[in-house]
Amino acid sequence: AKLCWPVHEAFLNIVQPSMIVAYGNGSNSPYNFIHSRYGGDQDYIPSGHGDWNIKRFKILINGRPTTVIGFPHLSYYHPQTKAGIKDWLKANPLA
Repeated sequence: AKLCWPVHEAFLNIVQPSMIVAYGNGSNSPYNFIHSRYGGDQDYIPSGHGDWNIKRFKILINGRPTTVIGFPHLSYYHPQTKAGIKDWLKANPLA
């Protein structure tokens, strides 16, 4: 991931997203990789599936506020079927 990060940064500069959705949020995940590079206070909510959580943090990427959200891997988890997840994402207390 570290070797490829400059390519991701180039895309982020072009796209300028307000949100990045990372699949997987464990210790060896895309979410954790981004958090380890940028830091930031994390917020989380139980995912409604086992003991997994949905996590998020807000950072500045090239001066733009960007929220990074880590879902459990979507091959196992279906957020559209879980109550309260959309409301939590919309509430965005990290703003």
